[in-house]
Amino acid sequence: MRYLFTTLFFLCFMSLQGVYAQDRQVSGTITDDETGEPLIGVNIVVKGTTTGTVSDFDGNYELKVPTGATLVYTFVGYDPLEMTVSTSGRMDVKLKATTFELNATTVTAGRRKERTLDAPASISVIEQKEIKNAIVTTPSDYVQNASGVDVVKTGMMSANIVVRGFNNIFSGSLLSLVDNRITAVPSLRVNTQYMISTNPGDIQRIEVLKGPASAMYGPNSANGVVHIITESPLDMKSRFRTTVSLAGGLRSKVDEVPIYDAANPGVNVEDNGDKFAYMGSLRHAANLTKGKNKKVEVGYKISGKYFLGNEWRYRDPFEPLRVARSRQSAEGNKVFLTDGTEMLETEVLALLSDTITSNDVLVDSLDNARPLESKIYNMEGRLDFRFNKKAELIFTGGVNSASGVELTGLGAGRADDWRYMFGQVRFIWKDLFAQVYLNASDAGGTYLLRDGNQIVDKSKFITSQIQHTSTLADDRLKLIYGFDALLTRPNTESTINGRNENDDNINEFGAYLQGDFKINEKFNILAALRADKHTFVEDIFLSPRAAFIYKPNYNQTLRLTYNRAFSSPSALNTSLDILSGSFPTGIDVRGSGNRNGFQFSYNDAGLPQYRSPFAALIGQNVSTYYNLGDNTMNNVVYNIAVGLLGDGLKQVIEDRNLPIPPAAVDSIIANILPSGVANVENLLRMFSGDASAPFGGVLDPASVKDFPAVKNSVTQTIELGYKGIINNRLALTVDVYNTRITDFVTPVVTRTPTVFLDGASVAAAVAAEITANMNDPANVGYRALVTAALDTAQVVQGITVNGNSNGDGTEELITLISAACAQIPFGTVAPTFTNDPSVLLTYSNFGDVSLFGAEIGASYFINDNFKVGANYARVSDDEFETDGITIALNAPKTKVGLSANYTWPKAGLDVGVRYRWQQSFPVNSGVYSGVVDDLEFLDLNVGYALPFSKNTQIALSMQNVLDNQQQMFVGAPALGRFTMLQISHTFDSN
Repeated sequence: MRYLFTTLFFLCFMSLQGVYAQDRQVSGTITDDETGEPLIGVNIVVKGTTTGTVSDFDGNYELKVPTGATLVYTFVGYDPLEMTVSTSGRMDVKLKATTFELNATTVTAGRRKERTLDAPASISVIEQKEIKNAIVTTPSDYVQNASGVDVVKTGMMSANIVVRGFNNIFSGSLLSLVDNRITAVPSLRVNTQYMISTNPGDIQRIEVLKGPASAMYGPNSANGVVHIITESPLDMKSRFRTTVSLAGGLRSKVDEVPIYDAANPGVNVEDNGDKFAYMGSLRHAANLTKGKNKKVEVGYKISGKYFLGNEWRYRDPFEPLRVARSRQSAEGNKVFLTDGTEMLETEVLALLSDTITSNDVLVDSLDNARPLESKIYNMEGRLDFRFNKKAELIFTGGVNSASGVELTGLGAGRADDWRYMFGQVRFIWKDLFAQVYLNASDAGGTYLLRDGNQIVDKSKFITSQIQHTSTLADDRLKLIYGFDALLTRPNTESTINGRNENDDNINEFGAYLQGDFKINEKFNILAALRADKHTFVEDIFLSPRAAFIYKPNYNQTLRLTYNRAFSSPSALNTSLDILSGSFPTGIDVRGSGNRNGFQFSYNDAGLPQYRSPFAALIGQNVSTYYNLGDNTMNNVVYNIAVGLLGDGLKQVIEDRNLPIPPAAVDSIIANILPSGVANVENLLRMFSGDASAPFGGVLDPASVKDFPAVKNSVTQTIELGYKGIINNRLALTVDVYNTRITDFVTPVVTRTPTVFLDGASVAAAVAAEITANMNDPANVGYRALVTAALDTAQVVQGITVNGNSNGDGTEELITLISAACAQIPFGTVAPTFTNDPSVLLTYSNFGDVSLFGAEIGASYFINDNFKVGANYARVSDDEFETDGITIALNAPKTKVGLSANYTWPKAGLDVGVRYRWQQSFPVNSGVYSGVVDDLEFLDLNVGYALPFSKNTQIALSMQNVLDNQQQMFVGAPALGRFTMLQISHTFDSN
């Protein structure tokens, strides 16, 4: 009996032991910590064993493990996680991404948070980790290695950014945002990257949306979006954090200074060696309620930055070494600043030309050499409130001041303490987003280097936006809808908008709706529609968007999209009225808006008529129209040319020490040259602004036609794209697209032809009489004088006379007088809305432009610490001709980028190397035209955390390591190597 009891006790004990030692069934779902999306292929292993499994397509897993065991969750691109098995058997896990490139999130493509893999657009994300070690003067340097992005640096801090080409000087074609706020300078709508006051330490990530985005963002997003997103102080791990950074560096010596007109350098400018640069920044942030059980969380941040550098040198011969201070009056006239007062240019010239010395005035003038010093300083503040973790109220404000050189369509400008200010309020509650903000500008002492004209810009840009998101049909349908109001209030005190100053306000209103429907786990369709209205555009513009998205699995997406987007006329497009310069003959060159179109005056034969500043010489008003070939005006110009010719001959006699009294030249003119001409034709040429060839080829007068007011430029893009993560190692993107731009808006180009005498018909008109007079025995002495002066090669008033040394100067004299007549610009085919012969550079729509393109980007993670990347972009054309106008893409057809990044966490070392190559391309933007050669740059970034002070970071950034001295745009200096060394320290307090 006792044996039986003992046996039964032992069996019961052993069965209880089995109960406590048996494997437990564990299951759960593994998701992305930030997006909530399930993760497929996560490795789950029992620590210390080889037992394990992987998560399925929905992120689910099941595994039998011993009670009390520890599970290790690993997935490439995410922080590993260890968890002890719970008694419940249910273990849901959230993994946090560390390799952001594989599972980055975006809010830009659909104006809601989603994985970049799931976004219905081609988008690149530059994460904080990449930004940390790059020492840059402006945010543009962060995105220059993104596929399809064109960054044209025109100086140490100035740059123009576009996506997929169509770059321009002083460009605003790309939509630039910081925390959903448009950053373009008010009124001018130009993306000056150095005006962005965001501190590098504030940036959480930068999202680059390639392709049109008007359906969600409205006007001026037809060429993509660059969105800088900053970090909230409420999301910090620390309660207080202060980061101080100090940097110093130098630029290399440039061996040869680029000269816009190499044949006429103006002065000898030498680059005088290495130049130093300095930068300092401070960021302080606090989460005042961290660790407290508060219904209201409060945080703030304050940041600032200072940069001082010395630019690479450049010489533009159109920029005089000294310039008279002037500005444009409300009537559009040039006003000189004289002895502290303002006087019209005509008044000053009249007083200076008379013989009464008491009438002389002192015109204020400035040393006009391009400044080497570039300077930026800024401050920004932010205050965050978070209510019950459901609602947020965010106040942000900042101010930025910049001094340096900025290229514009009318020539370079010297920014002198140009200030940009903003204030922004955002409110977020569940699925509701609303904001209002104000951008303001003050140009300070800025002026144009070509003519000394002062630039005043005190404009404002006011925006209010509201957006809401709803879900329907069991969360399968997501709707996003909103309304925008964009109010532009220019104030240039007539220095930019001239005679349009009191009628230049622009109101833009838009509303949009987007629906994203999930058909099943693999298919989504998306459709959106937006409507916009602009003050100076008659019709409402509609921007549709459609996308078909196929996801064969969690890590791959294939999409087909269609977008119709637009760029609306800016204040410059509609209201520009600025004096850019003048011809020696008194014809002004003006930049002009185009709000009502250009209508010209025509004669009975349908040929255009012109105006001339020489009308005053025959007692007529400069608003008078003349027919081409008008004999009276032709003779006025002929006699002016004869006078110039006489001055030139006197100079030749003096230079060659010929034994000819200067008074004899007047007798030669009186006895040899005809007193007038007849049957002389006129030629039309377009002013190009090119220093080596200021005027283009001869135009057919019949080609001069009226053209309408500038209107919305329409961009339609069809795109096929693939995004995928292959074997959890390779991130691959492929985009192929076709873009068609209708009513393309040109940069400022000349649309009013200039009138010249036809040299050939002048020669035909004077040849017989000059030959007869030269052969007249009574003029034998004058003939000898002419022959002595011209029978050998000479340069007279800039005209080369190829003397044939045949002992007779007749042929040379005929050539000289005809050439002298042909080089005088004396009239302009001016539109009827003006009253003078000014040459007008303006904006207009023209024709259709079609462009094919392809982009490939790849990142391969050799391991969690070592990544290599490559990207390639190609477009079909870099120049387009339609409606008789040639438009340049102002960007290369082909671009290649390579990169490598290595992180050694134990040593605190980060190293990044980037290589860029781009093909040569033509440039035609404003007054700048020419060719940019093939370019290649190698950049290096190194970051090192001190082993004895992990919060102390040393960073080295070297742009253009190989010191390839190259111009990235016509009119810009050649850029050499630029090196910066920075030390940063972060003070943390919990």
